[in-house]
Amino acid sequence: MGIELERAKFGHLTRIGRGRRAYYRLGQFQDSEKQLKFDIGVRFNYDVQTNAIQLLFCESTRIVLGFILLEIKDLSCALRGMKTSENVRGKGLSYVFVACWLEICKRLNVQPSANRIDKPLICLVLTKFGFKPLKKAFQCEIANDPVSKSEKLIWVPEDRRATMTTILSRRLLKNQNLRLVLDKPASSTTICIGSEFVAPEADHLDSCINDQINGKVIFEENAFESNLFSPDFFNEVTCAYQQQETINSP
Repeated sequence: MGIELERAKFGHLTRIGRGRRAYYRLGQFQDSEKQLKFDIGVRFNYDVQTNAIQLLFCESTRIVLGFILLEIKDLSCALRGMKTSENVRGKGLSYVFVACWLEICKRLNVQPSANRIDKPLICLVLTKFGFKPLKKAFQCEIANDPVSKSEKLIWVPEDRRATMTTILSRRLLKNQNLRLVLDKPASSTTICIGSEFVAPEADHLDSCINDQINGKVIFEENAFESNLFSPDFFNEVTCAYQQQETINSP
């Protein structure tokens, strides 16, 4: 049933690979200066309860540089999460990935947004693109580490340090290459952890998108033949799964 669902949704696109690793190519990113080239692909997430799809960034079916998990809502396409492969972290690719997602939203005339985000680095990327938190939640400061390019510094005001362990666990800090510091960095960005985010005005987004991918992305001719982020399809999928479960139930 999974392959049939994917073909119904993405059948107008070129399918790359086989099995669970396969994806449908939307376009390609190429930066000759950085010698970087990868496919922009999409595939079904098979989680019908949240209407989720994956936006992938792949050198091949076996080399995935990263992906963004998206939830398709009635009025928006919401970022649920994002992952960049460890071997390419620290190269600013998360900004490129988000810019690609935003450009697709723009071309499909879909409003981007973000669900509750608990990871500081994703909050930082969204903040740099001008996204605003819907609530203040947990605020802290994040900055580049002047010594280590692979790490970032994170500073929490003293009056919030009593509650920070529930939000900034040791595991999270290690996985995100973050280092807590007692003194506020000279140059830092205020981020908000644990909030949903709304997008800024279109003109601001356009400027941010162009800074990252202008002239570097070529989409397939039929990439936007149908609305990839339409909730109608997922409503049909949910009904199909419910019918299948009813048939299979004893």
